[in-house]
Amino acid sequence: MLTTIYDKDVLKSNSAIKAFLAEEFKKPTRDIPISLFLSALFIALLYTSISFVTIGTRIYSSDNASTPLSSLIALSLGKTSGYIVAILTVLITFCTIHANIAGFSRIIYNEARDGEFPKLFSKLHSRFKTPVNALLALGIDFGIVLACFAFISPDLNQLLKFPGSVFLSSYIIAMASALKILSRRDLGWWCALLALIICLIIYFCSGLISLFPIALGTLGWLYVNSRK
Repeated sequence: MLTTIYDKDVLKSNSAIKAFLAEEFKKPTRDIPISLFLSALFIALLYTSISFVTIGTRIYSSDNASTPLSSLIALSLGKTSGYIVAILTVLITFCTIHANIAGFSRIIYNEARDGEFPKLFSKLHSRFKTPVNALLALGIDFGIVLACFAFISPDLNQLLKFPGSVFLSSYIIAMASALKILSRRDLGWWCALLALIICLIIYFCSGLISLFPIALGTLGWLYVNSRK
């Protein structure tokens, strides 16, 4: 796990927030909780709004259930609102991809710095302190993925199940860790318990796709033990 290289006070604190993106913040103990709270708030509002529009337009009972969100908004609030939502969707998608790339690059950098991945990926940019080689490797990988989508056109409905199962398994691990770290007197402990139960129910109802994270974990375990 990483601590920030900018805030010296964090290195002295036993309660420092440690995460893969912590080094991107100058004041992680202050900024990370704020960003997490605002993200959860905006996502909750977004999902609530989508549910409101979906139920209000009754699109779920039509033959074309894959209507874009911008079209749903246009049906309820007018064509101009649909255009605004379409633009916001592009911006939100860009921000999500940007955050994912930043997180993935930090994971690669962290593992390389600990000696699990080649040291080549532990190099930081001299000015911006970003894992430049890890980002370059991710750029090549994503370019290959985009090329595959351009020439093969795979079924997105099937492909999305794989990362979805990985995210769900990571949520299970995170909530289980919270139960271990937090005290039962904290509200966060009970929220983590509720989230863990819900995630476990969804995970075990996912079918064969739930074996995908187990297979990845097994490969990772074999890789680590082979290096030892």
